[in-house]
Amino acid sequence: PPRGPRRGTATPRYRRLRRSVVLSTAIVSLVPLIILAAISFLQDRQAYFAENTYAVSQILSNTKRTLESVIEERHSALSLLIREQSYEELAGETAMGTALQNLNNSFGGFVDLGLINSNGVQAHYAGPYDLKDRSYKDQSWYHEVVLRGSHVSDVFMGLRDFPHFVISVKHERTAGDYYVVRATIDMDLIYRQMEALNQDRQSDVF
Repeated sequence: PPRGPRRGTATPRYRRLRRSVVLSTAIVSLVPLIILAAISFLQDRQAYFAENTYAVSQILSNTKRTLESVIEERHSALSLLIREQSYEELAGETAMGTALQNLNNSFGGFVDLGLINSNGVQAHYAGPYDLKDRSYKDQSWYHEVVLRGSHVSDVFMGLRDFPHFVISVKHERTAGDYYVVRATIDMDLIYRQMEALNQDRQSDVF
């Protein structure tokens, strides 16, 4: 009778078949799990990013509206000042000091106040610095306020050597003449607004 395959010949073939079955089973089992894990990771990552982005966006939006309101309030106060008082009234000996005191009593945050004529010279000044008769005719902000009627600067150091920003408002006089009222705003006003919103100075909003 015919003899079957010898034992030594069949064993390697069965081993290869067993490895192929085990490998195929592992691939069929693990590949879907890997794909699902990758999809879940990407979805969780996107959701986490969207949640944090939304939170920061809300903080920035609320802070922006608050600061815009604070700046606009002081801008309106300066506009009211130059509508209610003429150049001659503001140029009085104690008028600028009185106006600065009234602004701080009503709104707060004003460091100094200057009255600049159409030649760009600060003819009258009230505040803690020696800035009377200083010329601003070559400053870019001065040309901006003359052209547009008002100007709110970025935060800068300037001659005062501390962070601040200024609000300037132009008022037309007769015969094409004009003058500018310029106020320096203390940055502590901004910090107080941040603290009122319970935002740490090291937070993402800054």
